[in-house]
Amino acid sequence: MRFSRVIIFLLWALAAFASCSDDKSVSEREYGGVPYPYRHYDDAMDFLYGVNADYPEITKIEYIGSSVRGRAIVGIVISSGESKGKPRVRLTGSIHGNEYISGEILFRFIDYLTSEYLFDNSVTELLKERCIVIIPIFNPDGHESGRRYNANNVDLNRNFLFYGKNSSRSSYHGKTAFDQPESSAMMDYSNKRFHLSITFHSGEVIVNLPFDYGTRSENIIPNENELLWELGGIYADSGEVHIFKENPDIYRYAVGGVINGGDWYVVDGSFQDWNYMKAGCIDMTVEVARSSPLTQSGIEEVFLYNRDSLLAYIEAAGNGVWGKVIDEHGEPIEGAAIRRAGVEDFVVYTDADGYFMRLLEKDCLSTELCFFKKGYAAKTIKVHNKGEIPVTLEPEL
Repeated sequence: MRFSRVIIFLLWALAAFASCSDDKSVSEREYGGVPYPYRHYDDAMDFLYGVNADYPEITKIEYIGSSVRGRAIVGIVISSGESKGKPRVRLTGSIHGNEYISGEILFRFIDYLTSEYLFDNSVTELLKERCIVIIPIFNPDGHESGRRYNANNVDLNRNFLFYGKNSSRSSYHGKTAFDQPESSAMMDYSNKRFHLSITFHSGEVIVNLPFDYGTRSENIIPNENELLWELGGIYADSGEVHIFKENPDIYRYAVGGVINGGDWYVVDGSFQDWNYMKAGCIDMTVEVARSSPLTQSGIEEVFLYNRDSLLAYIEAAGNGVWGKVIDEHGEPIEGAAIRRAGVEDFVVYTDADGYFMRLLEKDCLSTELCFFKKGYAAKTIKVHNKGEIPVTLEPEL
């Protein structure tokens, strides 16, 4: 009888746990603080500023904003030479504070890029050709408390704009989009115009693509789905992530370790969907481990699984058409929109210096790009080759 009651209790507990959330990514436990061997926030800041002091010629610290409890959210820019006009790649970790491995692999990647500069030719060339911004800890309050949420008990990866049919918000979404200081700061920082990005998580091992808010059975897929899958495949195939691929019982639509997010489970208000729909940046969610390893060797193993994928993905940021949009006087035009023919849901924009980057599939031989900005006549350009194109917009008559 006692054994039966135990079994019934366990079944009830499992059902209660399952019913508390349909979010399949909630798999990292809450630690109640930073577990060994991960870095506390202050140690993390010391590391970033120390790297900047050691490599001032290729790094710069940028302040993004502050958390609920006033902790600074900072990124480190890694690039050699002039950064204007380069494809801009953003790598973000610890949007969920208890997913420690998602930030730790970025600390190790920072160390790898800076220490190998001038010693490894491939790294040296990459830093010449790309502007890389790494934000290892996006949710510093959650990081310090060992919790998924920020200090207002909001899931930052649910605090961006909603695109699904259900616009109602649970308390952990926040009352409105961007009502948390962390997500609001990231929205403003994104005006620097990133072209390719990744937000790292843990809880599984998979490359998760937009859209999160709907499923392919509902015919909710991005117009640029082919491009997204190509980029997702570059990440999954370039490192050791493939050893975890294919679990058809869980991921019906996963192929080669890649999936459109809503076909895994539906989320509204995610960072990657907002990046695609509003910021003109292709962002992927990469889940790097089923849980955060609690040994240095385990952390190093996860980093090495992902290192070559990161390098290949950053390299892919240059696969497309780029250039500078100017007016009739040769002055740069900020905020000019670039729309690809047939693509309505993804628009890229020029930055403060007039530069743009429009990613294309590897086998794209030609396409049409339309450039427009209020006050200027729209211009359509037939693109036959990838590479640099100059664009001049004339005043609207």
